[in-house]
Amino acid sequence: MSLLANLPTAESLGAMTAATASTLVAGLTPTKLAVTAVILICTSLVVMVGNVYYEAHKKFQVIDNMHQPKRWYPIFGHSLDVPLDKSKREEYFTNLTVRAPEGLSSFWLGPIGTVFLHSPEHIKTILGSTSAHTKKGWMYNMVSPWLGGGLLLSHGKEWTEHRELITPSFKSANLEALLDIMDAQARVLVAKIKEIIAASPPGHNFNVYNNIVTCALDIICETAMGIDLKSQNSHEHDAYIEAIKFMTGMLLKRAFSPLLRNDLLFSLSRHGAQFRHHLKVLHGMTSRVMRARRRLLQETPALAMAAGFRISDPGPTTPVHGPTGGQGTGTAGRPATSPDLGHMDSGDEDLGITWKDEARLRPVFLDHMLAAQATRRGDPAAKQITDEDIMREVDTFMFAGHDTMSTFLGWATYCAAQYPAQSAAAIQELGDFATRFGLLDHPLKSSTERIDVPVRYTTRDLLRGLPHTDSFVQEVMRMYPSVPQLGREVTEPVQLGAHTLPVGTQVVIHVWALHRSPKVWGPTSHQFDPSRFDDFKATSSRMYDFIPFSRGVRNCIGSTFASIEQRVLLAHLLSNFTFTSARKVSAFPEVVLRPVENIELSATFRHQ
Repeated sequence: MSLLANLPTAESLGAMTAATASTLVAGLTPTKLAVTAVILICTSLVVMVGNVYYEAHKKFQVIDNMHQPKRWYPIFGHSLDVPLDKSKREEYFTNLTVRAPEGLSSFWLGPIGTVFLHSPEHIKTILGSTSAHTKKGWMYNMVSPWLGGGLLLSHGKEWTEHRELITPSFKSANLEALLDIMDAQARVLVAKIKEIIAASPPGHNFNVYNNIVTCALDIICETAMGIDLKSQNSHEHDAYIEAIKFMTGMLLKRAFSPLLRNDLLFSLSRHGAQFRHHLKVLHGMTSRVMRARRRLLQETPALAMAAGFRISDPGPTTPVHGPTGGQGTGTAGRPATSPDLGHMDSGDEDLGITWKDEARLRPVFLDHMLAAQATRRGDPAAKQITDEDIMREVDTFMFAGHDTMSTFLGWATYCAAQYPAQSAAAIQELGDFATRFGLLDHPLKSSTERIDVPVRYTTRDLLRGLPHTDSFVQEVMRMYPSVPQLGREVTEPVQLGAHTLPVGTQVVIHVWALHRSPKVWGPTSHQFDPSRFDDFKATSSRMYDFIPFSRGVRNCIGSTFASIEQRVLLAHLLSNFTFTSARKVSAFPEVVLRPVENIELSATFRHQ
């Protein structure tokens, strides 16, 4: 039964308002007329808002037949029922879903009806579709000014085109070339933690998460754009770091605020002003790095060729300023043998960005995108790639890859500290790996220095040679999925159990509840036990039991990249340090699964 079934219709309310207006206006003084006008305007707004809610409940009344919270409030729906205490929010939503007898439940976020799914069967229906329901949920639209029509927000034909464009960047050879970057940044993180240990009394707890966040950010920036932010030991790019944090935090803040969800009201608020400021910082950085990187590729043919550029024929030589102020020779401002990048918009502008020496340069995500742009420019039949397209994909890579990785590593170190017996096999395996491949060699004297040591291991060594580590990583992602919820919009009527969801229904796949469901994982579902994955196979019957990187056609394109980074950082951290923890830490869902309290651990260096 609809929650608004007994309310008058919008048409009857409108007729009542018009009749009231004509009766009241006659014979009023100016003051009373003004007051009456205000009353009528407010009444009209109430009618308009009421109509929105009435139509929403009328269209999506099917979800009122599902299990849902008992307390519903006008305007706010069920959102006021959500605990203010962050430590209780995930438990609240888990109880909402787990207690649902059909494996689905509903929740009204203002006028937005949402269906929560936590059974593998229903999740497969939504994520397993090859054509329908691939559109992201409405919440993602709030970051569209930042990410635009990139891979995360696009759908349909546009999404297919973006996916085809980006997929080559994640082929094995390209990922192999990024190992040096990950390894070098991991060594800086190890040096940073060693400095904290040396400066602290024995048994001192410190916030390991803060250090992991900056390391993950340095890795994603260098692998995506080729720039080392040095955020682990410098404050030079704090504005950029703060902008990313603001954008991810504001997404959920707007979702639960009826006023901030409105684009106009949000733009007029102080949050809107902050949003525009941070957006300018983010786009400014990406644009600046794109121009500098394009110039670097003009000056470094070997790097350009490795990234996939075609090399132009030599021609008349003219001087050109290199990326660090040096000079080279070229055709129309390019070296004698240089990549054809088309229009150069950076000129001699001092972009304030310096690069490593040429021998240490590696092709990064941005380079592959620029190469694809140049290749398509020579093919009139191909869909052309604009600088804005590239900027959106780089920003999407930053958004999707930074918070998720730091969240995983924070929970992984916490689990290693909280459950030493269950983690022992993985820690021993990583220690042997570190010894065999020289991860403990060339320790940094200070976190402010950096040594790019050519790695002796391969991606295959990481992904195929560490079975106990695989089980540990998977159990961390089961208990603490970095992305606790996935949003989709129903694009054609779909049957879930006894319910037919209409087009436009918002669906949330509750990954946290799925991963902790006793129906799926048995009576020990709330216990940390990596051995459960020793024999786990994602067969067709269990494929949707475990979805840390989503499933279906819109699965995470960077899952292999993430898996490699997870193992590189864990190999350095767990082979160098023993982490201990004296307290339990609760989790709460934002865009990622954040700790309610700081993850404060004590660490001792394994190799004195």
